[in-house]
Amino acid sequence: MNKLFRLMHIVYSLEMGGVEKLVVELAKRFDRDRFDVSVCTLTEGGVLRADLEKAGIKVFTVKKGQGVDYSLFSRLRKHFVEQKPDLVHSHNPAPWLYGAFAAKVSGIRHIVHTEHSNLPSDEIKMLFLEKILSRISSVIISDSHVVTRRLVEGQKLSPANIVTVVNGIDTERFNVNDRSIELRRSLGIADEEVVIGNVARLEPVKDHSSLLKAFSILVRNCPRCRLILAGDGSLRRELERQTRDLKITESVCFLGMRNDIPSLLSIFDVFVLSSLSEGLPLVLLEAMAAKRPVVATRVGGNIEVVDDGVTGLLVPPNDADTLAHYLSMLTRSPHIRQAMGEKGRLRVKQLFDFEKMLVSYENIYADLLSRKD
Repeated sequence: MNKLFRLMHIVYSLEMGGVEKLVVELAKRFDRDRFDVSVCTLTEGGVLRADLEKAGIKVFTVKKGQGVDYSLFSRLRKHFVEQKPDLVHSHNPAPWLYGAFAAKVSGIRHIVHTEHSNLPSDEIKMLFLEKILSRISSVIISDSHVVTRRLVEGQKLSPANIVTVVNGIDTERFNVNDRSIELRRSLGIADEEVVIGNVARLEPVKDHSSLLKAFSILVRNCPRCRLILAGDGSLRRELERQTRDLKITESVCFLGMRNDIPSLLSIFDVFVLSSLSEGLPLVLLEAMAAKRPVVATRVGGNIEVVDDGVTGLLVPPNDADTLAHYLSMLTRSPHIRQAMGEKGRLRVKQLFDFEKMLVSYENIYADLLSRKD
């Protein structure tokens, strides 16, 4: 019987987010005949935790304290010594910072990190730390070509151990054939209303403020439009106040965190993503897989996902007027929406396949674990 290699993924949390969903799906579908997978979080709880445990995947929590938590290094080190993973794989900054250093001093030979964000580190201290982290990491995986360019050209990291593995999804989960009449009715959406939807954390980088301004312009000429916002975050109260100030409260619905994204996408006529920065957003792939035409900002991996004018429309970030204009174009053109939706699903199936991404990750692990040096 072949030895099972122990893989431990480190994420900040298991709340409903793009990175977290990706890690959960990967962990559930790695080859069980080759890999023994576990997940370590730096925060307790999380709605996705039960999903992992149901699949028989061990989940550990080594809780991070407020601010810079120096004790976390030693606690993670103790955890690694006890669990003896062959490879530690971190996702995003905090897990990389704490996890990589703790893994190194624990004697773990293989340290992998995936960078999912296109937000640059602008502090000199972080740039210095990233340089060190990149040198003790066996491989840095970038989830898009634009993030790879940022790491090499912006952060000045060596391209020698950076590998691009574009995100992928299982398109069958979003194979929507029937509109969810019951869900529309439960949200008070009339049959004739055109639904514009967004699924994102209510945080500054997602720039819902510009989206609300754009929608307030749109409803002047399209009073039968409805905006659905799924997600939660630190800006919720501020955004609800902005909605009242713009006098669009009756046309905007804040749903909070949802775990029925495929069903939710089925009731959208147009999907919109107004972010100021993105890596390669899974939710954009999911919307296109559900045959939704998309309007997204021309930032980060959005440019790689959307074929502008074919599967959706790209707009400048922080530009409410242009965003309103493009949304208006699609709300008035059901035939264009349908054509873009069909082509969008085909594009995701061809270029952003989950199995292809999964095999790429497994091959990276296998290559590292087979090395004798």
